[in-house]
Amino acid sequence: MRSNLPVYFLIFTIAFSGCTAIRTVKYADKVVYPATDPEDIRVFSVIPAGDYIEIGEISVEAPVYDVVETIEELRGRVAKMGGEAVILRPQESKGIVIRFKD
Repeated sequence: MRSNLPVYFLIFTIAFSGCTAIRTVKYADKVVYPATDPEDIRVFSVIPAGDYIEIGEISVEAPVYDVVETIEELRGRVAKMGGEAVILRPQESKGIVIRFKD
């Protein structure tokens, strides 16, 4: 069971504006990963066990009242990048999008 607590913390710590803004940056322009299912995106607040590669970054700015919608949008953006998980760094208002190595 995955916990949404880190996502809520990230959103609450940066909830200063009136609209949601999610920005993504892909690290390797030449590598294209197939999209994943947003429902399968795992959210970590610590470095996960196992080998993985960092494929990009995601940053979120959202008001408190849009928490559920923002979480859905975050997972959707990570999935479009081909990510399988995101490691949140609330103190930096961003997360690292990752794919696990087989």
